[in-house]
Amino acid sequence: VPDLEKNGRGPAGSLYSLSAEGRSVLRRHLGDALVHAKEQSPAFKLALAFSGALSAKRLAALLDQRQAVLRDRCAQVEKVRRPLQDSGKEPRSATLLFEYVLQGLAHELRMAEHLAQISINGDKS
Repeated sequence: VPDLEKNGRGPAGSLYSLSAEGRSVLRRHLGDALVHAKEQSPAFKLALAFSGALSAKRLAALLDQRQAVLRDRCAQVEKVRRPLQDSGKEPRSATLLFEYVLQGLAHELRMAEHLAQISINGDKS
């Protein structure tokens, strides 16, 4: 760990870097967060911030996996909702909550698709 030039008061700063094992752990945690973090979670946003530690191809693959997870979540919500809808007795409050959750998942799904494209092709917007 080399010392850096001293600026101002206090001891000189130090520069650290990740070991190979540290990079492996980081990539594993990033992968888990990118695929499984709940919608709009700080863990997902933090994983995006550190996604430069992953190759573009790996990032796109993880975001593709996230899309599959989000589709499964949508299906789970729809499965819970269906009996209420079929009975014709879905309360308005339940309708609003189901729609809020489903629209949020749909947005997350579109974002995962968009981010996967950006990771491979760059931002062309």
